[in-house]
Amino acid sequence: MNKKILFLLCLILFIVSVSAVSASDLNDTVILEDSSNSFDDLQSVNDVELDDSSSHLTVQEDENDTLADDGGGYVNASEAYVFLNKFRQEKGAWYWLSDDVSKAYFNTIDTNQLQPLMRSEALEETAKIRAKEASVLFSHDRPDGTSCYTAFPDTPSARGECLARYYVTCEDAIEGLKETYYNFDGQGHRRLMLDVPANCVGIAGYKDSYGNIYWALDMGIDFNYALNDAEPICSAINLDAPDVVKGLNDSTEKFVITLTNNTAPISNAEIMIDLDGTNYTRVTDDEGKVIMDLNFDVGTYKAIVTYGDIAATTKIEIIPITLLAPDVEGVYGDTELIITLINKSAPISDGLIRVFINSYQSVFLSTNSDGIAKISFNDLDAGVYDMEVTYDYVVYKSTKITVNKRPTEINSFELKKLSRNGFSLTASITPVISSGEMVFVVNGKNYTASINDSKASMEFSDLPAGDYSCKVFYSGDKNYESSSSLIVNNFTSEDYRMSLDVANVTMDYGGNERLVAQLSDNEFNSFSNRDVLVNIDGVSYTMTTDDNGVASMSIDLNSGIYDVVVSYGNVSTNARVTVNQLNTKTTLVSTKGSHNSYTLKASVTPSTVSGIVVFNVNGTEYAVNISGSEAICTLTDLDVGPYSVNASYGGDANHMKSESNSVSFKIDEIIIDVDAQDLTKYYKGSERFVVTVKENDVPLANRNVSIIINGKTYIRTTDNNGVASMAINLDSGKYDATVEYDGIKAYSTVTVNPTIVAKDFTKIFRNNTQYYGEFRNSDGSLLRNTDVKFNINGVFYTRTTNDQGVAKMNINLNPGSYILTATNPTNGEMQSVTITVLSSIVENYDLTKYYKNDSQYRIRLLDSQGNPVGAGVSVEFNINGVFYTRTSDAQGYVKMNINLNPGTYIITANYNGLMASNTIKVLPIIKAEDLVMSYRDGSKFEATLLDGQGKPYANQNMTFNINGVFYTRPTDDNGIARLNINLMDGEYIITSMYGNGAATSNKVTIRS
Repeated sequence: MNKKILFLLCLILFIVSVSAVSASDLNDTVILEDSSNSFDDLQSVNDVELDDSSSHLTVQEDENDTLADDGGGYVNASEAYVFLNKFRQEKGAWYWLSDDVSKAYFNTIDTNQLQPLMRSEALEETAKIRAKEASVLFSHDRPDGTSCYTAFPDTPSARGECLARYYVTCEDAIEGLKETYYNFDGQGHRRLMLDVPANCVGIAGYKDSYGNIYWALDMGIDFNYALNDAEPICSAINLDAPDVVKGLNDSTEKFVITLTNNTAPISNAEIMIDLDGTNYTRVTDDEGKVIMDLNFDVGTYKAIVTYGDIAATTKIEIIPITLLAPDVEGVYGDTELIITLINKSAPISDGLIRVFINSYQSVFLSTNSDGIAKISFNDLDAGVYDMEVTYDYVVYKSTKITVNKRPTEINSFELKKLSRNGFSLTASITPVISSGEMVFVVNGKNYTASINDSKASMEFSDLPAGDYSCKVFYSGDKNYESSSSLIVNNFTSEDYRMSLDVANVTMDYGGNERLVAQLSDNEFNSFSNRDVLVNIDGVSYTMTTDDNGVASMSIDLNSGIYDVVVSYGNVSTNARVTVNQLNTKTTLVSTKGSHNSYTLKASVTPSTVSGIVVFNVNGTEYAVNISGSEAICTLTDLDVGPYSVNASYGGDANHMKSESNSVSFKIDEIIIDVDAQDLTKYYKGSERFVVTVKENDVPLANRNVSIIINGKTYIRTTDNNGVASMAINLDSGKYDATVEYDGIKAYSTVTVNPTIVAKDFTKIFRNNTQYYGEFRNSDGSLLRNTDVKFNINGVFYTRTTNDQGVAKMNINLNPGSYILTATNPTNGEMQSVTITVLSSIVENYDLTKYYKNDSQYRIRLLDSQGNPVGAGVSVEFNINGVFYTRTSDAQGYVKMNINLNPGTYIITANYNGLMASNTIKVLPIIKAEDLVMSYRDGSKFEATLLDGQGKPYANQNMTFNINGVFYTRPTDDNGIARLNINLMDGEYIITSMYGNGAATSNKVTIRS
């Protein structure tokens, strides 16, 4: 940098602008502009603070520029007019408004056009004077102390001035006065040069003896020139680019940039985006927005957004997604992994989760609205498993699942006697176990039984007489722990004998109890059609046993204790029959007749009573015989006053005494009448329950009446007519109402009829029987052509009533019992019926058979009326993955031959859309065990052949295949075929075969 430029930079430079506007122009139009960028008279500039800091300019000098005049004279300023008007007519010319956010624009499509300033000779002379004076005193005051405006001619009528110094060329001077990079406070010259009303200007430059150039630009409004009428358009351009916090892989979160002008969107504008050093260019849409996807890795990014000379800096933060999958420890059949997916502290719903188990088995899950996905490992064997959980193939989490063996417990061990020397033992285990074995230890000997549905059973028959003790244990397997029963069952096997069992009878008189005798032996055999003799207090009776060996007789005896002897042949036993007197209850009610009469009625229960009831009325007794379990006493011509009454029943041979409740009444001179008529209405109908209270036929007003209905008491007050009423909002049904006033009661019945009428029904699966419900309005009229709702099996349906108020509901449910609840939409009443759907497939039972015996699987088909179908009706069977079609016979039975290999199968029948399944077990007919022997030690391989009933099959030829050679051997009386083994040492597979296709293989091991 040369010394001259350094000197200029060190100077305190300033440019002061004075703006003025006249109070009125020739048309007396008041122009109100921002005082900082418009004309004013001399008085208005007194408020302008001449502050160097607001008018500093950066001065540049080009030593190649030449001046028209030497120092101490004026320079050629002609080009300054060109640069000034070029600036005024520049497209999009602007200056800051006072908020330093909004701008005033000119010369665009949407703004007004500024006119060029005319070169005024008078103002140019003024500029020359002021430029030279500025070289002496750089101020808007003249060297003589007067205002700069005293140098102006009489015209123009409004004035303004700009001063600058040290600029070398005209272009530099105008460029410096533009003050492009200053805020509102530093753009006084710029606002003046872009002033709308100005229409003339004079510019001059004066170079002092030091070579410094002082510039003066004097403007005004001269009515000799055309006036500018453009108005500035204020623009508040706002570039909004808020910070973004986005979860990784969250496609919903975008970087949104908004560009507005006075809140109106700016469309089709080019936006520059610097994102951590990578540049992007985007164009705003019709809403003034740029929407940018943020497919970045986790981290924090700085974004600089630029539109023209407006910039905004923002921060974009990509945060990782949180995947929670803690280690889990559980037991077999009850282990669950809970996975939580969080994005920015908020749960992620519908997130795709993949779980890898031991790196080869995978499961896909979806998170719920709480960001949680759960997976149960009920079928995972006990052990420790490594798992990897991923979200969207991006977020990974390793976890460990520990499945422990499930504890077991033998929770029941039951003993059942089948005969005098036959017993069954059944043990149950928890949890549910469908395979494995339990061991029953009876008197120290082990017996093994298979577990089926958590139960194992063992039957013993023909046990020698004696005492036995049994316990049971379960050895466990890979998924279940072992357990043993704490219960020990003791039982005794007995010798044969006959028995006659008779129980004592205790009964109330007239009861239905019977004397029962059981004739059997200790092998639980029953003896039917045998006469058993009965003697009760010397009176003989005969009873005959039924098919179960039971004989019984009714007992028609008076109360007392009776000895009974029951005998059959030389076996007899004693019993006792006790007949108790019946307890009685005496209930006394009084009914008012005429004004001075009452009827007393004592009701005695039970209805078999006889004898006398004594009524005690104020100490006077009246004895009345019982008739039909009641005694009635009518009292007439009673004196005025209070009465207290009770009744006593004296009992009879078979009934005990009892005392009634006490009844009190009073005979008054005044007659009060409480009237409450029965009410019948429909559910939520408008009818009311009405009570009328009169005294000597005169209505009683403002009296509280107690109304008891449905167990609740209500108080209502009578009106001037002695009438009190209440709304009845009870469920449909019949209710007793008691009305009481001043001790006087009236009894009524309130009947609330339902607005839904339907009945329980039973139907065969998918027959034509349907639900019909009649619906009414609360006024009893039919509810026609209206949607009503039904809820059955947890599903809601809507149906429309017909002209008769009836809605129909088709019932196509699987067999079972269902509750259908109908809702009346007009009043909310709900009514439920029970619907029973019967299966059309019956008599289908599980089947256990021996390989290829004659046993068949059989079912029976019913028609829509529940009757067996006739011949020729088809049904489809599915067994072992193969489908078969069979037809019914004349009795509706359908049969299926079973020729499968030994094993357990599920067979499913499909008839008219109904499916029923059973289990079929095919048992093997060849049994053999592996053989371990020494070379030529004489051992034989044995195979047992069973017939179709599971019994040894004698005199049959069996074929053995060992080492590629076939041998045929006959079975003995025990069904056993034997083969000598004379092979060299080694291991061999031997296959035993029978002519119907049955075969089984075993291993023969020969040691040297």
